[in-house]
Amino acid sequence: MTARRVGNALRDLGGAVLVVLVLSAFGTAVEPRDQERGIDARVAALLTGYAASDGRALHHPRVVLQELRGGAVASSSCDDWRIAIRPEAASNLSDDALDELLAHELAHLLVCAETGRSAAHGSEWWRRYHALRNLT
Repeated sequence: MTARRVGNALRDLGGAVLVVLVLSAFGTAVEPRDQERGIDARVAALLTGYAASDGRALHHPRVVLQELRGGAVASSSCDDWRIAIRPEAASNLSDDALDELLAHELAHLLVCAETGRSAAHGSEWWRRYHALRNLT
């Protein structure tokens, strides 16, 4: 992925946060497009080229669309191996921005799977994120 595409995806992600905040402020419901966007297939594609540091097979996380607290667009949970995404974000993000969002949350889960603990956006997280996005 080129630096330009990464920049565009991050810009789109920032715009999506604004869309989600505006829509949630007005209580507007947006029809989720999870099946049409193929979110599960996108997660599988991100994991396809990823190799766990110890060679273990990685289980595909469950992806759910749900309202999240505060301004969160997505979150991940190591306890029940899932990624939660606001329905508005799943519906309105560009494909590149959705892939960035999924890679971000997957990187958190991969740190949990491989180290046994959660991690913020430190070096362990960045290594996994870059591997998922083929940026290494």
